[in-house]
Amino acid sequence: GLSEDPNIIALRDDPEVARLLAQGRLVDLLHNPRVIAAANDPVLAAHLQTFQFQKALDYAAARK
Repeated sequence: GLSEDPNIIALRDDPEVARLLAQGRLVDLLHNPRVIAAANDPVLAAHLQTFQFQKALDYAAARK
C-alpha cells in the first residue's frame, strides 16, 4: 500500500528529490515542496503508522 500512495510515487519520480538524496542533502530535501506536502498528508501519515519498517529493512538486508 505505501508504495502505491500518490505522494510516495511523486517523490520517487521527482528528479530533484532523487538528486538531493544522492547528494545527501537532507536539510534541503526537507524544504522540498513535494516532501512538505507528503509530510502534511494525513492519509500518508496513517500509512506510515501501520508500515512495518523493521520487516522492510530485514527484507532489504537479506536481498543484498
